[in-house]
Amino acid sequence: MPQRTVTQPSGMFISFEGIDGAGKSSHIAPLAAAWRAQGRCVTLTREPGGTPLAEKLRAYEDRLASKARLIPTERRIETEMFT
Repeated sequence: MPQRTVTQPSGMFISFEGIDGAGKSSHIAPLAAAWRAQGRCVTLTREPGGTPLAEKLRAYEDRLASKARLIPTERRIETEMFT
């Protein structure tokens, strides 16, 4: 039977989770910079993202989310104006 060799993992995958505006990007950027300063290879990605189409989808999603946050505010203002 062939003998298996165990190798040390050569990298890691770290995921930052949180709601929009929680500061994920604000924490990730200095951490990546510090690791790069130590000579580590760092790849940053985001979901959706990484390709031109994905970035367009992300921008569209952000615009939709902004509009969705405005709708309750607009309704409240209209209600206050006409009551």
